[in-house]
Amino acid sequence: MDLSSVPVSDPEFLLRGLLAASSDCIKILDLDGHVIFMTEGGQRLMEVADFDDIRGCPWPDFWRGQANAEAKAAIAAARAGKRGHFEGFATTMAGTPKWWDVTVTLIRTADGWPDKLLSVSRDITEARGADRALRESEARFKTFAQAMPNQVWSATPDGQVEWFNHQVFAYSGLGYDDLAGDKWAVMVHSDDIDAAAKAWAASLSSGTPYEAKFRLRREDGAFRWHLARALPISEEAGRISRWIGTNTDIEDHKMTEAALVESQQRVRFALNAADIGTWDFDPHSDTLTWDDRCYELFGLTVGKPISFDVFLAGVHPEDRQRTEKACLDAMRPDGPQTYDIEYRTVGFEDGIERWVSAKGRAWSQNGETTRFIGTIRDISKLKRAELQQQLLTSELEHRMKNMMAMVGAIASQTFRTAATKEEARTIFDARLHALNQAHNALTQSSWISAPMDIVVEGALAPHRAGEGRIRTGGPAVELTAKQALSLALALHELATNAAKYGALRTPYGTIEVTWTCTPLDGGQMLRFCWLETGGPAVTPPSRRGFGSRLIESTLSSDFGGSVKIEFRPAGLVCSFETELSSWPNKQND
Repeated sequence: MDLSSVPVSDPEFLLRGLLAASSDCIKILDLDGHVIFMTEGGQRLMEVADFDDIRGCPWPDFWRGQANAEAKAAIAAARAGKRGHFEGFATTMAGTPKWWDVTVTLIRTADGWPDKLLSVSRDITEARGADRALRESEARFKTFAQAMPNQVWSATPDGQVEWFNHQVFAYSGLGYDDLAGDKWAVMVHSDDIDAAAKAWAASLSSGTPYEAKFRLRREDGAFRWHLARALPISEEAGRISRWIGTNTDIEDHKMTEAALVESQQRVRFALNAADIGTWDFDPHSDTLTWDDRCYELFGLTVGKPISFDVFLAGVHPEDRQRTEKACLDAMRPDGPQTYDIEYRTVGFEDGIERWVSAKGRAWSQNGETTRFIGTIRDISKLKRAELQQQLLTSELEHRMKNMMAMVGAIASQTFRTAATKEEARTIFDARLHALNQAHNALTQSSWISAPMDIVVEGALAPHRAGEGRIRTGGPAVELTAKQALSLALALHELATNAAKYGALRTPYGTIEVTWTCTPLDGGQMLRFCWLETGGPAVTPPSRRGFGSRLIESTLSSDFGGSVKIEFRPAGLVCSFETELSSWPNKQND
């Protein structure tokens, strides 16, 4: 907005509004540094009860110690045309301590002469507090790390180890300078260095947690197995800022225990990655255990009480009996002791029906089944795909039957009425081409519908000579699959007849193909018209050929209205009308 184009009061009001909305303390000083103006927001920030109490006060006097000197230096810099800046501590008028980021700049008159000073103070107390909190957090971390029995270390994002707790030095007998950076490898057994270094390099490259087992040399020269783990510490932007690692002594049974835990973790991760749930049933105590994925597949909140009866209640009623039988057969000591079945679940809480595949195995001891354990996974998408495939196959069969019936009728009529085989083949190929154009339009919508204008253009394209003699136009209308095929054939027959006997036979003949839609109670009335002009004088034919019969019968049947073919002397006219609301639903034809 050009402020010069509005009354003076408006830009002043706008400027005051902008200043009042600022979260900074904005002040105007005279060239000697006295406060002559402070925004309302600044007064709230500085907790000024009455601005008149500080009006005219020397601004540097609000600062103490070093900050006072920096405030005076900032004024001097601004007066010299430079940008004065500093960070300092000062209390508000109510005594609240705050840290401020301060900028002082010169305000000049319209003639360029120094006039006043602009001082902007931003409250950075919270940011300074965050820095202090970070330092305190670092101190707590190091205190905690020093108290741990493990060896603790931290590294820079590129893997240079920068800090160790005392346990590292006590164990190795080495100092900081002996281990910092990448020199920590002097502690590692020579047979383990390559693997440890490669694992570390891989984690640094991928940003994934580091884990390695290697032997570390103790001060007395003995080597003990350790488990080294490190996690990346990421900033909000996702960039790694630091690595925190530990070395844990896993000699003897500790190594075995850690390996077992790791193995169990790998199994859980693999099951989660494969979207597989697990279940465990004790027949003696009727105790059923589900993991989280099992609860999800039965639409039940994790942790709610479950039993074998609860499991059966969650199975679809139509699948419940055979599922129960499969479970009981598998748990019979003399039974197959294996379980492989597909069934549906109905979510207890969400009501969602899901197809699942369950596999299991029973263990028996002394003639009694002691445990029944297995997996379950969601196969709903697979079942939906199978159903969709069946529907598509049925739909394709239906479409092919309709298409073959239509092609058969065309072939029969064409070869019966044509004078020669060559003529029959030419006519038959042309009619198939018209069908193919409609087929292409229907393919774009999975054989559900086709736009009328595209069907018309596709059918008439072979008959256009680039002279603009065939003109088409009408509103957007969607045709069903059968209607599109019928209209395409009818238009082909009409255009072929026009080329042989009608408007397209002469150089100046034209064809108008139009359709309109007019409002009607409960729907619309579609009116279609083929109008030829400029051709030879038309006389009614002595007999009705296949083309005429095809046009009248198929259009009447598929559009639900009467078709009229008029052999007017000025040119042939073909028209029909039908109510859109009365069209049959032919999506499945």
